[in-house]
Parts: sequence; structure tokens; C-alpha cells
Amino acid sequence: MRVRRAWLGTFALVLCVTLTVGVGGAMQATSGGSKIRTSEPMIVEVNGLFRDENGRWTLDRREGVMRIELPHEGAVLKVTVPAHGPQLLVSDDYRLVVEDVARDGIRYAIHALAAGYPSMTNGTVQTGQHVVTLTVIGVQGETTHPYITDLRIDDRSGQPAWTGGFNLQSTGTSSPVLVIPGGGWGHRVGMSQYGAQGLALLGVRYDQILAHYYPGTKIEKRYDDAKQQVEVDLANGGRVAEPRNDWVIQLVKASQMSGNAGGTPITLPDGVYRIAFNSKDGKFIITDLGGSGATRAVPGSELVVQTPADAYVGVWYKKQYRNGSEPDYKYEGRMVFRKTDDNKLTAHNQLPLGRYLMGVVPYEMPASWAAHALMAQTIAARTFAALHNFGVKTATKDNVLVDSTFAQVYNGKYENAKYAEKIAKVIGDTKGQVLMAGGLPASAVYSSSNGGWIESNVAGFGSSNEESYLTGRPDIFRLSVEGKVIPIIPENYMVGEKKFSATNHRWYDTAWSVTAIRKKWPQIGSFRSIHVLERSAGKGVRSIRIDGSTGCVVIMDHGGSPPTGSERCDKVTYTSIRSAAGLGLKSTLIYGRRLRVPDLADIEGHWAEESIRLLAGAGVIEGYRDGTFRPDRSLTRAEFVTLVNEAGGLAPAKYSGTFKDVRTDDWYAGQVAAAVKAGYIKGYPDGTFKPDRKITRNEMAVALAKAMQLPAGGSLTFKDRDAIPAWARSSVAAAVAAGYLSGYPDGTFRGNHSATRAEMATIVDRAWNRLWVFLN
Repeated sequence: MRVRRAWLGTFALVLCVTLTVGVGGAMQATSGGSKIRTSEPMIVEVNGLFRDENGRWTLDRREGVMRIELPHEGAVLKVTVPAHGPQLLVSDDYRLVVEDVARDGIRYAIHALAAGYPSMTNGTVQTGQHVVTLTVIGVQGETTHPYITDLRIDDRSGQPAWTGGFNLQSTGTSSPVLVIPGGGWGHRVGMSQYGAQGLALLGVRYDQILAHYYPGTKIEKRYDDAKQQVEVDLANGGRVAEPRNDWVIQLVKASQMSGNAGGTPITLPDGVYRIAFNSKDGKFIITDLGGSGATRAVPGSELVVQTPADAYVGVWYKKQYRNGSEPDYKYEGRMVFRKTDDNKLTAHNQLPLGRYLMGVVPYEMPASWAAHALMAQTIAARTFAALHNFGVKTATKDNVLVDSTFAQVYNGKYENAKYAEKIAKVIGDTKGQVLMAGGLPASAVYSSSNGGWIESNVAGFGSSNEESYLTGRPDIFRLSVEGKVIPIIPENYMVGEKKFSATNHRWYDTAWSVTAIRKKWPQIGSFRSIHVLERSAGKGVRSIRIDGSTGCVVIMDHGGSPPTGSERCDKVTYTSIRSAAGLGLKSTLIYGRRLRVPDLADIEGHWAEESIRLLAGAGVIEGYRDGTFRPDRSLTRAEFVTLVNEAGGLAPAKYSGTFKDVRTDDWYAGQVAAAVKAGYIKGYPDGTFKPDRKITRNEMAVALAKAMQLPAGGSLTFKDRDAIPAWARSSVAAAVAAGYLSGYPDGTFRGNHSATRAEMATIVDRAWNRLWVFLN
């Protein structure tokens, strides 16, 4: 568990700048008489992204990572994501803030957390590091512009690091920042790729992984990977093949070219050629770019380039051709160029299914991952292709199988010598298998991470009918270990000494500038709060209400409905709240029920400040009427169950007078009823609940272990372990092993001490996602 920097609640300041070109390409940003130097960032490492001719950092696989060095903690990294672009994640010690929203994209500001406050990762304190890790992920079915732009550093030398707001030089306008807590990444429908990896690391076979994520489907061998042909459209990130005026290709061996209008095929030697179309005479013009400049003409509306079996066609695809440069993609099999109605050309690669999968699997899932995770990915990818008839057009259906993040990433010939043999074996071991449902290939969609909740295809995509194997449900796998069945969340588990946590399992790094919210929906006036009105079975938000000083707006997805009481609000409907609303949400799995900017008077500088602010901002925990939180005050049993229920999304239940000391009109009656019904706490033998009694750390450990169904922990090493009663010992061990509870610096646990409100806030912060899954 990392300890995040306390958010000091400072306000973000709106930057109003004038840019002038400085020496060496740097720019001077002038704001209110102050100067801020902007510059190109120092990129330490890049994996899965490349810089195209337009200077955009573009994905060439499902997930890319950049490590960027900042000159100091006060520097701010700026990045712009286009509309329908990828999602972003930043490393623990940084916060990602939506700074501005425009029709064509979102501008983010990435801030280091405040100086002098260490982070905690795997028990090791880290200080003095100024390298941010930026993860970029394309979302299947949504990302059609897989790139980021305007990556730059705003260097505020001598200024303090960010402490919750933007901390920019400004004209004096201020804007609070709203932190959005949530989990998962993408549409969350079907298989979680990180979940598949988590299960594989525990020894779960690929067929069991697929049965878990697509229940009711059957794995069948239906295709011959060597004989089944696939046609892939080169879409350059889009939904359909990208038309161009010309294409430049490289032949590494003599190859044949033929048109569909008849005539004798021509054979061209190895070299570099430009392919264009002459609309006047209806012929393809092939120009030798190797020096001779000779041209050949081939009649027809389709040109096929057939290479020898041991060769490939190089294509300058994402980068422009320059004399002496190397092609950025290599394609085996045949390349097909087709004339469009406006006399441009689209490009298509035709090749055997097995070779196609070699260009898909290691770009959809890291080749270093466990073999059975890769096997599950292979079958899902093969099934996805089969569902689209392998891209083969028919007389009745124009099947489309593109190479982009919108569908399945395909990068042509795979040449990584370290993993090529492993990927080939994974494909061979799955033997042409696909997932079948009702006699047809299943809709084997997948996303990076689901945050512990699988979304239905109706809520995720707007499908008219729900598939029986794509229902909304918690992602819990029942694992057999030493004769015991242990429920785990595949993306985030702790079994014995084995631990696994997906980097995007839950996210707290996304924040919105309140100014950005107001710009998006100006009719609300000054922002006040966001209320979650409706959720799907997979816990995705279906409708929300944004309240402001002058109005409100209800935002619904395709299946949402305006609830009673919101008639006065403006209504806005999107296909997907997460993507179309344009505010950078990674998924619709948002924790909490009411999001706001918290204002508590007595927590600034407290060791639990950030956890308290986070939970208060999401409506999970509340302060007192006088505006205080009183973090060191002991927690009562009534407050404890209320906090656990709110964190887990458990609604109050009807109270029927079960306990002598709880009345039906007590504020906590419904919370007590819900907690008892959930089974994680109970009353006393004398028929009381004792709601005002202070809850001890031992009692808290027992209740939490039950609520989250924690697996057994190891032996306890606390100095006072013998003082922990037998009825609490296993629960304390489980909660400690899972990282939710810890001891004191002197090596004691102090189980009989009362738990404080601050301690409970940090525990819930750590356990939030697991509570959501298991309490529901």
C-alpha cells in the first residue's frame, strides 16, 4: 500500500498565457507579468509508442509506456488527448488533472505531489525522484485516434511543487480540483487482460480463464491456422481502411503485381516503389523510387502484390518515406490496394490466420506474460477475427477487420527474437480453437482491466440484447488452495506469499478542474457536486446529475433514464458517459455516490489527510456540522458499519427492530440492518448492538475479514501477539497479510485499543475496491 501525499486542498489556478518562440525552439509563456518556460520533455524510456511525422506519440500496440524526467518537482507535464483518443494513467506520486475540455480533445496537466513528502511502494520509501511514468492505452471499440499530442514541460523553477491544485502563475482566477476515484480501464466487457494474467500466475489454465470470463461458451477447434485466410484493413487507428493518394512499399525479393482487369502480371525486382492511381486511364502507376524513376502501369481497380513465401512487403505506413529510410511495418502474404470512389487507395494485408495472430497477440498482451494468459488472449483474438469473417468481404456483407486499437492491434510480421518462439508455441498449442456460443463464434471482446466488476455488453456497448456470457457481475474467481476454496479478485489478489495487482485496477489519479466542468456544461454555473443516480449490474454509472449554483444537468448513457426529481435539469444523452462526455474517465466504475470538493477544517497536515479527503470527496465519509472531521476521535460501531457500507456501495436496509438499543428512527438503523444482513458484524448475546460503543482494532479486523472474505494470513510477529484473543487472531493475520491493517512503530498491534476515524479512513482507502466487490 502506497502512502499518497496529503492533498492540501489548495485551489487550481487558471492559466492565461501568451506564447512566443524562444531560443532553441523553447517558448516563453507570459502570465500576469511572470514567465514560465515550456520545453520538450526529456524522455527516458519509450515502449509501445513511436513519434509519427506530425510529432504525435502514437500507439503501435494496445498499451504503451513512457518514462519522462521532470527538471524538478515544481515542473508540470502537459499533454493533449484527441477526441476518441487513448486513456492515460500516471505513476503513484503524480496526479492527472483535466485542465481544459474542447470539442477536439482534452488537455491534461500532470503534477508531482508536494515536495518533502515520501511515497511508500512495497514498503520502500522513495524520495527525490522526478520521473513520471505515463501509460497510454487504446480502448477496444472506442479509440480511433491512438495518439497523444502537445507533450511539453511547463518549467516553474523556484516554485513549490503541486499540493492538490494547479499552482500555476495566473491572472488571479482560482478553480478547485475534484478527484474522481474509480477502477477498471475501458469498457470492462468480457475478459480482463490483467485478470487473465493474474489467474495464470496462480496456475489457472487458459480454458478455465476463458470459462470464467465467457461463461457458457465452448472451446472448439474450428479453423486451420495455416489454411484460413485473413484480410486486415490498414486503418491507421480508425474504424475503416484509410484512403491515401499513394502508398510507398519495399520489395525485399522479386514479386508479382497483378490487377483485377486482366492482363499479364508484372514482376518487379527488389526495391522501393510508389503506388498511385491514374483516374484518367483507370490504371495503377508503379514508380521505382530507387533511382531509375521508371514507371509501370497495371489496369484495374484492385492491385495485388504477391511476395515469395519467405519474404514480406515493407510499408511506410505511420511514417513518410524518405530516401534511405526503412519501412515501419512489414507484411507477409499479399498486399492488396483498392481504388476508392474518389480515386484514392486503401491498403489491405491478406495472410494465413496463424501469421495474423503472430502480429496480434504480442501487441494486445505483453509477450512476457504467463503462457496461459497468452493462450486465452490467442483464442479471444482468433474468435474476434472469426466473428468478423476474418475480414473477408462477401456479396452480402462488407466484413471489416482493421489493424487498429479500435478492433485488434495488428502490426504485421513479428520480429522480436526473444519472444517469437514463445508466441508461435502459444498459437500452436491452441490449435485453431475459438469460443462458440449458439453455433456461432462468440463476441469475445476484452479490455485491459475491469476493476473487479465485469460489465454487460448492453451497458458497455449499447447492444440491444444481452449475451448470456456477457452479463454484468463481480469478477470473483473461486480458487482451490490446499483443499480450501478461496475467493479472489483476479486483478488484485493475495494468496499466501503470492500477490498481484494490476496497475490500472483502481485509479485515484484522475481529477477534474472545476473550471473544465463549467466549460463543458456552462448552464450549471459554479460547480457544487456530482450525484450518481443509476448504476448497471456491473456497477457502471448509467446516469449522473451535476449540480451547480444556477442549474443542473443529468447525463445519461444510451440505457439511462432520468430519475424522478431531476425534471428541472437539462438532459444530455451519450452513447457512453465515459468517452463521449469528454472528461477523461477511464471507465464508468466510479466509487462513491456523491462527488464534491471537500472542505474540512481540522485535517490539514494530518498523516491521514489524503485518505480522508478522498473518501469525503466521494461521499463515503462525512465530517461534523461544525465543519470538522475530528480524525483522532474514536470510531463507534455505528460509524464503522456506516463507513464500510458506504465504501462498499451497500444501501441501507429496512430495520425491523432486531436490537433493543437501536430504534427505527435512529440515523444508523438502516446501516446496522444492512451490515448484519451482509454478515460481517452481529450484535451481542444480550440482544443489543451497542451502536455508540467504541470499536476496537480486534473487532474491526474480524468484521473486515468477513466483509471482504479475506484468505488466511500467516503467523503474527507483533510483540503483543499473545494479547490478541483467539477469536480475532486469524482475522488480524488475514487483514495484516492483505495489507489493510498494520502495527505501530514500536512493533505492537494494540488490538484492544479503540480504532480512530483516521485509521478507519486509511483502511477503507486501501480496501475500497475489495469492499465494493464482496459486499455486493
